[in-house]
Amino acid sequence: MASTSRATLGRVAAALSLLAAPVSQAAPVQRGSIVGEVVVVRASLRPAPPVDQVVVFLEDAPALDEMAKGPFEMAQADKSFAPPLLIVPVGATVAFPNRDGFYHNVFSPTPDAKFDLGLYRGGIAKTVTLEKPGVVSVYCNIHSQMNGNVLVVPNPYYARVGRDGRFEIQRAPRGTWHAVVWSPFAALGRETVQVEPGKETQLRVTIRQRSADERHLNKEGKEYQPYSQVSPPR
Repeated sequence: MASTSRATLGRVAAALSLLAAPVSQAAPVQRGSIVGEVVVVRASLRPAPPVDQVVVFLEDAPALDEMAKGPFEMAQADKSFAPPLLIVPVGATVAFPNRDGFYHNVFSPTPDAKFDLGLYRGGIAKTVTLEKPGVVSVYCNIHSQMNGNVLVVPNPYYARVGRDGRFEIQRAPRGTWHAVVWSPFAALGRETVQVEPGKETQLRVTIRQRSADERHLNKEGKEYQPYSQVSPPR
């Protein structure tokens, strides 16, 4: 009887020691990297496109690391957007300051991020918050030559391609993901990649330059008027 009691007490003591032991932390996320090259096939009779305007990102990987912090800005300067390409996280607020000495009217016809900031003079900035991932096309309703793109990414696993066509996505979580290749001058590309812990996944993608630039309309869906016909308020 005494031996049975001692055995029972031993089991209880063992259970209590397990409860008292510190809770171990969750295993760290296993990481890898994606290293690769984007090859651009140039369209005939067209100048070579800027390969450093290409972005590669993982569209379906979870955001396990901290996203980039603002402020985020796409200015209007010399009848251009600066920078012409801006990469921001989902939920970012983007400022559009007018640094010219005349009016601009920044707008986007993108269905999931449609906005119209109206006419505003130099020295004024207006903002937009972008809640959904994707590419937001940005134009000016007065100056048809002004084209900008805001790429809203769902996680920090992206890379802008260098002028040599090379890129690297670091600290990508382990798993099988879809890598999206975006540029303003070619159709969207999508490749499946397998990220393994401590290893470099090689990715080589070929995209083809469009034979012509995509034309856009004004915010009313009409052809642009000559600049002299636009009369901003005084």
